[in-house]
Amino acid sequence: MVFITDSEGAGLIDKYSTDEIGLSSEVLMERAALAVCEEIVKTTDKSESILCVCGVGNNGGDGLSIARILSEAGYNASIALIGDPEKASKATKAQLKISEALGITFYKENIEGCIRLGDFDLIVDAIFGTGLSRDVVGEFAKTIHAINGSSARVVSVDVPSGISSDDAHVFGVAVKADMTVTFGVQKIGLVVYPGKEYSGEVILKQDIFPNVAIHSVIDNDINSRKIFSLDSTEISNLMPERFGRKHKGSFGNTLVIAGSEEISGAAFFACYGAYAIGSGLVKVITHRNNEHFIRVKMPEALVKVYDDDSDISFIEDEISWADSVVAGPGLGTSDIAVRLIKRLISVRIKPIILDADAINILSGISPRPILKSNFILTPHLKEFSRFSELDMEYISNNLIESLNMFRDEHNATLVLKDAVTLVSDLKNLYVNTTGNSALSKGGSGDVLAGMIAGLAAQNFRRAMSPDDSAIINNEFSMYISAAIAAVYLHGLVADEYIKENSAFSMLATDIGEGLKKVDF
Repeated sequence: MVFITDSEGAGLIDKYSTDEIGLSSEVLMERAALAVCEEIVKTTDKSESILCVCGVGNNGGDGLSIARILSEAGYNASIALIGDPEKASKATKAQLKISEALGITFYKENIEGCIRLGDFDLIVDAIFGTGLSRDVVGEFAKTIHAINGSSARVVSVDVPSGISSDDAHVFGVAVKADMTVTFGVQKIGLVVYPGKEYSGEVILKQDIFPNVAIHSVIDNDINSRKIFSLDSTEISNLMPERFGRKHKGSFGNTLVIAGSEEISGAAFFACYGAYAIGSGLVKVITHRNNEHFIRVKMPEALVKVYDDDSDISFIEDEISWADSVVAGPGLGTSDIAVRLIKRLISVRIKPIILDADAINILSGISPRPILKSNFILTPHLKEFSRFSELDMEYISNNLIESLNMFRDEHNATLVLKDAVTLVSDLKNLYVNTTGNSALSKGGSGDVLAGMIAGLAAQNFRRAMSPDDSAIINNEFSMYISAAIAAVYLHGLVADEYIKENSAFSMLATDIGEGLKKVDF
């Protein structure tokens, strides 16, 4: 598990290292600078010109140390100092004296002009660190604009200057780095949009701080919820076991409520996703127009059909049969669709996955229902905007804050689908690291909704089984476990696909085919 922190966590790691262990700020600064230099020398020739643009905080001190180390190693490194040196931190003042004593070239005025005219090959961004909390203005903004307008490669120290470590927000303007070398623990601002698109390749250097300092923050869970990502060695921990001497009923019944008079594919894809991830039985409730298509394309599925004027009392027996329900793909917003969704939102025990039109229907219900912990919502940003009544541009630029606002009102698990998909509940925030643009095809989201429902059905069946009543794992609920695993595998299949195929060619059915080849 890769833990992710914010500015508070980063500050506490630093403070523990100095106050509890006794490492001085100067020692930590030197270790950070050496780590950045290690990455710079891999791609930089000694004939190239390097400019370290340094603020007066400790991040600037890191930059001063980098310039000194590179210069002493024979590189053509100079320093541009931005800000009042009288206001520099103690450790940074010490680095200033050392750099001046060694005769390293300094630029202290008209820094943006120096950058525009200097024709540097590499710029090291060490203006701000993780503690920035206000908009960048004045000479700092001009300097960042100059960095972004130059042709130089850019390496940012810890976090690109102008990006919030807490929520990836851009404080007016931010450095667009080709590489960011960060220290200790991954930062939210580097892995979530929009900060991610400013960070370039992110290199995490964990050994800057002692392990005990890092774990003083991770283990004490200083954030209001755990923030993390997973890798391929850990996903198996979230997957339901396939026990021997079991039958199809042992692996969960998934109910799919999808499709409408004119849309049939979405219902198929949701069924396909549930079966592909291991659900024992899948039943689809859909409009009568889709019956033949579903029976031919998905003969494994049970089918229940309705007409526009059908009585929906049948839904009670179907909910009783199911271990999970996914509703919304291609469902439309007809009267019967609205009635079905209104009935589902009263369910209080079984996993209910609401996708696509189910979310759109919820958005039109007044007053807006408060969703309990057994619900999983899977909106893309536009659907989330409708449901939350937040402006879409605001959501795009403030993903973490938008998630927090949802969490303040609802207990449900939220799968917010974006280039980096986020999965959130009251206790956890998972940042997905798999997937690519190959998934930007019709049906892909329907397959994902089915996958989540299929895993949730297996988790629910296992948790309720009298011979295996344990919750799936000790860290996560059965609901967020299903969402995290499905999102990870959905993206992993796409990553594997483009190793041998064009990202342009991937179809939703390739997701199920890819799952056959993934070892989890």
